[in-house]
Amino acid sequence: MARPRIHKNEAERQAAFRAKHFRMDITLTNETGETITQLVQKLDVSKNALIESMIKFALTNRNWAALGLTHGKK
Repeated sequence: MARPRIHKNEAERQAAFRAKHFRMDITLTNETGETITQLVQKLDVSKNALIESMIKFALTNRNWAALGLTHGKK
């Protein structure tokens, strides 16, 4: 027996996903991008999973509002 559908159609399903997830596009230096690509291959995870994990770690381990940026403009 198939489980019941949560959403009436694909548009409703996509709208629910977008309501729960924030999308962001970023630009990285080539060196940083290559490092991320190497880590993705070594850990066998998606780029999204790796970057989300990195961001969560950074937000947990530094008071960004008080300390500011670590690199670049201050």
